[in-house]
Amino acid sequence: MNVIPDESAMGTNPPQAVCSETLGHLRSVRGRLFPTPDLAIDDTVRDWTDIAEDAFFECPPNNSRVRGFVEMYELLRRFEGEVGLVLDMDRAP
Repeated sequence: MNVIPDESAMGTNPPQAVCSETLGHLRSVRGRLFPTPDLAIDDTVRDWTDIAEDAFFECPPNNSRVRGFVEMYELLRRFEGEVGLVLDMDRAP
């Protein structure tokens, strides 16, 4: 499920309408992300959603967590990797 636009579509300063629509979508799906399939990823998923929401609220982000969309996408990919590792371990026989 694509919750946020692809990085290549964002650029450095996307239109406010794109950010507002994405923020609304993030807020609408947040409740469906919990409970996560594994308690070990709860904090990571929560951090992912918090950072994404903050970034699209500021549009472009420039806060203590991330400075710009490039940095945000890098951080979100790292979180996604962490979640993927836990889920892979859960599926392993």
